[in-house]
Amino acid sequence: MKVVFKYSTKFKKYTVTAVGAAISALIGASSLGVGAAVAASVSAALVQQIINEHIKVLYYTDKVYYKTVIPPKKGMFRQKVAEKDIFYMYKNSARTKSVKGSPKTVYHYKKGYKK
Repeated sequence: MKVVFKYSTKFKKYTVTAVGAAISALIGASSLGVGAAVAASVSAALVQQIINEHIKVLYYTDKVYYKTVIPPKKGMFRQKVAEKDIFYMYKNSARTKSVKGSPKTVYHYKKGYKK
């Protein structure tokens, strides 16, 4: 299953820490739960590029792919066990000018589930 979300983030401060925290927040969350979310590391090159080019608003598209398993018993719902998020980051709202270091891919797995 694939879902696409489109967002933008406005930066108030141009420090590596502030921009890194904002990007980490957007790519570090997972609908698989806090225990299953992996701490997403943001490349310093991507953050530095945003600061160097004075990008005030970061536009991004999140393409989300889900993997589910067939339930063991009849009448049970399918369970989501894995998620793949691909974040495409852009300098403009038309999403035609990519930010250097984009796209960024993050994987999330339910605890106990193997790749």
